[in-house]
Formats: sequence, structure tokens, C-alpha cells
Amino acid sequence: MSPLKHSTLETTRAKATPPEHIGAYFENLEKAVALHMLQDKAELIYNTKQA
Repeated sequence: MSPLKHSTLETTRAKATPPEHIGAYFENLEKAVALHMLQDKAELIYNTKQA
């Protein structure tokens, strides 16, 4: 079994993800941003890598 390239894996995951899941993600993101009052504080939003 050969390892897939990172970009190939991302593309495969993106194609396999149902649109409903993507919509739900953005709905949850919008709620979280509103809950923490971050609408005009984009500089405070960042992503961290999980180990």
C-alpha cells in the first residue's frame, strides 16, 4: 500500500464530503463566531494543528 500525496488525499476527501456536511460546518462556525463576538475580529481567529 503506497501513501497518498497530501494534495491527492485532500482532493479525495473534498469530493467525498456531502454538501450537507459542509453546510452544517459553516452554520456551526457562524454560531461560534457570534457566540464569542468575533464578527469583526478576524485577526483573533486561527487554526491549530492537532497532534
